[in-house]
Amino acid sequence: MSVDRLLAIILKLLHHEKLTARELACELGVSERTIYKEMAVIDDSDVPVIAEPGPDGGYSLLESFHLNRDFLSLEELIDLLFDLAALEEEEPELNNAEAVAIIQEAMPEKGGRNLLEKTEFAIEPSGYTDRRLTKLCDFYRAVQEKRTIVLGYHDRQEGFSRYSVEPADLIFKDREWFLSGFIQDTETYEHLALADIGNYELGKKGISISGVHGGLQEDDTPAERQKEVEHMICHLLFSRRAEPRVRKLFPEAAIVEERGDEILVTVRWPNNEWVKRIILSFGSRARVLAPAWLAASIKREAEKIVKQYNLKQED
Repeated sequence: MSVDRLLAIILKLLHHEKLTARELACELGVSERTIYKEMAVIDDSDVPVIAEPGPDGGYSLLESFHLNRDFLSLEELIDLLFDLAALEEEEPELNNAEAVAIIQEAMPEKGGRNLLEKTEFAIEPSGYTDRRLTKLCDFYRAVQEKRTIVLGYHDRQEGFSRYSVEPADLIFKDREWFLSGFIQDTETYEHLALADIGNYELGKKGISISGVHGGLQEDDTPAERQKEVEHMICHLLFSRRAEPRVRKLFPEAAIVEERGDEILVTVRWPNNEWVKRIILSFGSRARVLAPAWLAASIKREAEKIVKQYNLKQED
């Protein structure tokens, strides 16, 4: 049994609605009996596996396990890998760099090759010289240590730009890694393809992300909000009139559903004050469905704006 193969099985299931033990065994080059044993280990973790017997049966993941199967967070994958390592008694304790390297090896590539078929591998020191892996490790460290990143970015439509970015997360979608964060220069929250990032420089450790704005303040949100939460899952509803900007701001995987004149978006955002500013910038064309405390905070801010205009009219 190996942690990388357990991860490979889970990633396979994330990209397929259902797979049989035979299909998994063939793809991973092991016996069906091995698959049965490893599925039992996965079942002991926090991954909700559904096993359906019969000729039309197979293994699948509970639909709610991931909001969108085309959108994976590196932080979520590292947490998952650590959980799997804890279940494997013979597996040595992993560190973050090893975890990132394993995940990089396991992810399917954009050109059609799927490295999940090669699930037995060793992490060699030479592997860390790989430009893409080095970049992924550096940016993950920047997210963890709250460092800004000054980088050169080649936009596939607008050409070369230089940005100062407050990193929030690293996500994998459409077989490509993206740096998700707040761009100080444009005051927008965007997803930058790692492949299009050239030279970069990490800032100092422990800076206050989003400058003077920081996280949403306690007196500005209900008491039940968990202050220690650094990220939140936001469910947002936009008017169709805002579609061009919505599609530019959010990755395609975040657009969950299109309901006539409305667009439903689900996105993992950092718990920062500028999130509120971005939502408010859409005016009446955006509505927060969840979390409730963020919706309440937006409502209070909107009421303050209305009050300001009323005061001016009275004057």
